[in-house]
Amino acid sequence: MSALESTFLVRWKVAGGPPVEREVRFHPTRKWRFDFACVKSRCAIELDGGAFIGGRHGRGMGMVKDCEKYRAAADLGWRIWRFTTKCLTQEFVGMTAKSFRLALREKIK
Repeated sequence: MSALESTFLVRWKVAGGPPVEREVRFHPTRKWRFDFACVKSRCAIELDGGAFIGGRHGRGMGMVKDCEKYRAAADLGWRIWRFTTKCLTQEFVGMTAKSFRLALREKIK
């Protein structure tokens, strides 16, 4: 597990986020995975590491491939929250945890 993933999980727990699974495969034919997801509510977290140091998520073709993945996920009914290292704050993680809890309640009704 990366340092970014560990940081996210600590902040998620502090925020009272619902249980999430790691490396969730969501597409029936592609090998795409979400970093973290709550399958029941179809909510996912993507952590974009390396965005400020020339990593995959910050380069042209990496961004194109991310867009393809996220469009396919949306077509399948998923909602995705993306975090870079700079926006992985307790405040933003807390707001996202609240959104996940609301989505989970909607699915239970």
